[in-house]
Amino acid sequence: MLLAPVDVIIDSREDSKHPEFRKELVARGLKVAVQPLPAGDFLLLACPGKKPVLVERKTVTDFGNSIRDNRVWEQAKLLVEAAKRDGYNALFIIEGWIGVLEKYRGWRIQSVLRIIDTLVLDFGLPVLNTPNKQATIEWLVAKAKSLGKTEEKKIYRLRVEKKPMTIK
Repeated sequence: MLLAPVDVIIDSREDSKHPEFRKELVARGLKVAVQPLPAGDFLLLACPGKKPVLVERKTVTDFGNSIRDNRVWEQAKLLVEAAKRDGYNALFIIEGWIGVLEKYRGWRIQSVLRIIDTLVLDFGLPVLNTPNKQATIEWLVAKAKSLGKTEEKKIYRLRVEKKPMTIK
Protein backbone atom coordinates (compact mmCIF):
# COMPACT_ATOMS: atom_id res chain seq x y z
CA MET A 1 0.00 0.00 0.00
CA LEU A 2 1.25 3.49 -0.83
CA LEU A 3 1.77 5.85 2.07
CA ALA A 4 2.72 8.92 0.06
CA PRO A 5 1.48 10.30 -3.24
CA VAL A 6 3.33 9.27 -6.40
CA ASP A 7 2.90 10.14 -10.06
CA VAL A 8 3.26 6.66 -11.54
CA ILE A 9 2.97 3.10 -10.30
CA ILE A 10 4.88 0.64 -12.48
CA ASP A 11 3.83 -2.99 -12.39
CA SER A 12 6.60 -5.01 -10.72
CA ARG A 13 6.77 -7.48 -13.62
CA GLU A 14 7.17 -4.65 -16.14
CA ASP A 15 9.85 -3.03 -13.98
CA SER A 16 11.84 -6.26 -13.71
CA LYS A 17 11.86 -6.59 -17.52
CA HIS A 18 12.32 -2.89 -18.31
CA PRO A 19 13.93 -0.98 -15.39
CA GLU A 20 14.88 1.80 -17.82
CA PHE A 21 11.32 3.15 -17.60
CA ARG A 22 11.57 3.71 -13.85
CA LYS A 23 15.05 5.22 -14.15
CA GLU A 24 13.97 7.61 -16.90
CA LEU A 25 10.73 8.65 -15.19
CA VAL A 26 12.58 9.38 -11.93
CA ALA A 27 15.30 11.27 -13.83
CA ARG A 28 12.54 13.40 -15.35
CA GLY A 29 11.27 14.42 -11.89
CA LEU A 30 8.38 12.00 -11.37
CA LYS A 31 7.78 10.12 -8.14
CA VAL A 32 7.51 6.43 -8.98
CA ALA A 33 6.43 3.35 -7.03
CA VAL A 34 6.86 -0.25 -8.15
CA GLN A 35 4.29 -2.83 -7.11
CA PRO A 36 2.05 -5.46 -8.68
CA LEU A 37 -0.87 -4.04 -10.65
CA PRO A 38 -4.05 -6.07 -11.23
CA ALA A 39 -3.85 -5.22 -14.94
CA GLY A 40 -1.70 -3.00 -17.12
CA ASP A 41 1.93 -1.94 -16.90
CA PHE A 42 1.62 1.64 -15.64
CA LEU A 43 -0.91 3.48 -13.50
CA LEU A 44 -0.70 7.26 -13.87
CA LEU A 45 -2.26 8.76 -10.75
CA ALA A 46 -4.35 11.92 -10.79
CA CYS A 47 -5.40 14.73 -8.50
CA PRO A 48 -9.10 15.11 -7.57
CA GLY A 49 -11.25 16.01 -10.56
CA LYS A 50 -9.12 14.03 -13.01
CA LYS A 51 -9.10 10.30 -13.74
CA PRO A 52 -6.01 8.12 -13.36
CA VAL A 53 -4.87 6.30 -16.49
CA LEU A 54 -4.16 2.56 -16.56
CA VAL A 55 -1.76 1.79 -19.42
CA GLU A 56 -0.90 -1.50 -21.12
CA ARG A 57 2.30 -1.15 -23.17
CA LYS A 58 3.19 -3.54 -25.97
CA THR A 59 5.99 -3.39 -28.48
CA VAL A 60 4.82 -4.30 -31.97
CA THR A 61 6.54 -7.68 -31.53
CA ASP A 62 4.75 -8.28 -28.20
CA PHE A 63 1.48 -7.19 -29.79
CA GLY A 64 2.02 -9.65 -32.65
CA ASN A 65 2.81 -12.45 -30.20
CA SER A 66 -0.32 -11.72 -28.15
CA ILE A 67 -2.40 -11.79 -31.35
CA ARG A 68 -0.83 -15.07 -32.45
CA ASP A 69 -1.41 -16.63 -29.00
CA ASN A 70 -4.92 -15.12 -28.78
CA ARG A 71 -3.98 -13.43 -25.47
CA VAL A 72 -4.77 -9.93 -26.75
CA TRP A 73 -8.49 -10.34 -26.02
CA GLU A 74 -8.05 -11.50 -22.42
CA GLN A 75 -5.51 -8.75 -21.77
CA ALA A 76 -7.85 -6.12 -23.20
CA LYS A 77 -10.76 -7.49 -21.14
CA LEU A 78 -8.70 -7.41 -17.91
CA LEU A 79 -7.52 -3.86 -18.63
CA VAL A 80 -11.04 -2.55 -19.33
CA GLU A 81 -12.54 -4.37 -16.32
CA ALA A 82 -9.85 -3.10 -13.92
CA ALA A 83 -10.21 0.46 -15.21
CA LYS A 84 -14.01 0.38 -14.94
CA ARG A 85 -13.95 -1.20 -11.46
CA ASP A 86 -11.44 1.31 -10.06
CA GLY A 87 -12.57 4.44 -11.94
CA TYR A 88 -9.57 4.77 -14.25
CA ASN A 89 -9.25 5.55 -17.92
CA ALA A 90 -7.64 2.66 -19.80
CA LEU A 91 -5.16 3.02 -22.66
CA PHE A 92 -3.34 0.52 -24.84
CA ILE A 93 0.05 1.64 -26.22
CA ILE A 94 1.50 -0.13 -29.24
CA GLU A 95 5.14 0.86 -29.51
CA GLY A 96 6.73 0.76 -32.94
CA TRP A 97 5.73 0.53 -36.58
CA ILE A 98 2.85 -1.92 -37.08
CA GLY A 99 3.99 -2.44 -40.68
CA VAL A 100 6.68 -4.72 -39.19
CA LEU A 101 4.00 -7.38 -38.78
CA GLU A 102 3.28 -7.24 -42.50
CA LYS A 103 6.87 -6.91 -43.63
CA TYR A 104 8.52 -9.55 -41.43
CA ARG A 105 5.69 -11.88 -40.46
CA GLY A 106 3.75 -11.76 -43.69
CA TRP A 107 0.53 -10.70 -41.99
CA ARG A 108 -2.00 -8.72 -43.97
CA ILE A 109 -2.06 -5.16 -42.67
CA GLN A 110 -5.87 -5.03 -42.88
CA SER A 111 -6.04 -7.96 -40.43
CA VAL A 112 -3.79 -6.14 -37.93
CA LEU A 113 -5.84 -2.96 -38.33
CA ARG A 114 -9.07 -4.93 -37.76
CA ILE A 115 -7.69 -6.20 -34.46
CA ILE A 116 -6.83 -2.64 -33.43
CA ASP A 117 -10.27 -1.37 -34.47
CA THR A 118 -11.87 -4.18 -32.43
CA LEU A 119 -9.91 -3.02 -29.38
CA VAL A 120 -11.09 0.55 -29.97
CA LEU A 121 -14.69 0.03 -31.11
CA ASP A 122 -15.75 -3.20 -29.37
CA PHE A 123 -13.72 -2.98 -26.17
CA GLY A 124 -13.86 0.82 -25.93
CA LEU A 125 -10.09 0.79 -25.42
CA PRO A 126 -8.19 3.73 -26.90
CA VAL A 127 -4.99 2.70 -28.69
CA LEU A 128 -1.99 5.02 -28.89
CA ASN A 129 0.76 4.14 -31.34
CA THR A 130 4.18 5.51 -30.39
CA PRO A 131 7.18 5.22 -32.71
CA ASN A 132 9.63 3.90 -30.08
CA LYS A 133 10.40 3.43 -26.37
CA GLN A 134 11.68 6.99 -25.94
CA ALA A 135 8.44 8.42 -27.35
CA THR A 136 6.47 6.22 -24.94
CA ILE A 137 8.54 7.57 -22.05
CA GLU A 138 7.99 11.15 -23.26
CA TRP A 139 4.24 10.55 -23.39
CA LEU A 140 4.20 8.95 -19.90
CA VAL A 141 6.07 11.95 -18.45
CA ALA A 142 3.85 14.52 -20.17
CA LYS A 143 0.62 12.71 -19.25
CA ALA A 144 1.64 12.13 -15.62
CA LYS A 145 2.48 15.83 -15.25
CA SER A 146 -0.83 16.84 -16.87
CA LEU A 147 -2.73 14.89 -14.20
CA GLY A 148 -1.67 17.30 -11.45
CA LYS A 149 1.02 17.98 -8.87
CA THR A 150 2.37 14.94 -7.05
CA GLU A 151 1.36 16.16 -3.59
CA GLU A 152 -2.26 16.60 -4.75
CA LYS A 153 -2.60 13.10 -6.18
CA LYS A 154 -4.85 10.64 -4.44
CA ILE A 155 -3.21 7.70 -2.66
CA TYR A 156 -4.81 4.50 -3.92
CA ARG A 157 -5.22 1.20 -2.21
CA LEU A 158 -4.79 -1.27 -5.03
CA ARG A 159 -6.72 -4.50 -5.28
CA VAL A 160 -4.02 -6.82 -6.42
CA GLU A 161 -5.12 -10.00 -8.08
CA LYS A 162 -2.63 -12.06 -9.96
CA LYS A 163 -2.55 -11.64 -13.71
CA PRO A 164 -3.07 -14.88 -15.57
CA MET A 165 0.22 -16.59 -16.28
CA THR A 166 1.43 -16.44 -19.84
CA ILE A 167 3.76 -18.78 -21.64
CA LYS A 168 6.42 -17.14 -23.78
